[in-house]
Amino acid sequence: MAPQYRFPSKPLNAPQAMCFDMDGLLIDSEALALEQWSKAAEDLGHPIPRELMVKAIGRSDQQTKELFLSILGPDYPYDRVLDLRFDYTKTYYASRGVPVKPGVQTLLDWAQSRGITLGVATSTQNPYAAAKLESSGLSGFFARIVTGDQVRHNKPDPEIYLTLCRRLGVSPGDALGLEDSQSGLLAAQAAGLGVIHVPDLGPVESWVRDRCLAVLPRPDALIPYISEA
Repeated sequence: MAPQYRFPSKPLNAPQAMCFDMDGLLIDSEALALEQWSKAAEDLGHPIPRELMVKAIGRSDQQTKELFLSILGPDYPYDRVLDLRFDYTKTYYASRGVPVKPGVQTLLDWAQSRGITLGVATSTQNPYAAAKLESSGLSGFFARIVTGDQVRHNKPDPEIYLTLCRRLGVSPGDALGLEDSQSGLLAAQAAGLGVIHVPDLGPVESWVRDRCLAVLPRPDALIPYISEA
């Protein structure tokens, strides 16, 4: 089902900071992740249902492992499949680069030109997140990056967004959070940020979406709705 977009009914106050999810929001990695999960699992003879992979979108590695083992059984060779999936993904990125989502560069350029501080809150572990942002050419935009292995509780817990706002030196109420997944939206909402939903692949329940300031087709669609007064 195509997402139902909802645009702000009135201008939004210009934020002091914008906090971004990474996978599926800044970089177009979720579809590739599903493809590589499927390929690795099938090559090892342990296929994973697509609906289970989709359900894992936005979760940390540990949360994904717990989810998979709860459905596929405790003997499922998760770590072997994960390692092979990472190998396939690294090979892909090495040959083709890390694709940036449409509208991201425009929004980052616009925000930077207006002195809005930018940060990333991603469930991905630090070495992988840093490599993706560097390869995508986006790393220079961000003052701070908080990754899943730098917090005790990952999304949907608000800790990662609270930590990012603290490191950026802003109150959560003065920041906007841009997210694509349900767990990320819940984390940003619980932290007290104004939340913008930019849908990607993962399903989001209507009650979560309804608590967002807007549901937009791409990140730069936000620009006309931010007041510059």
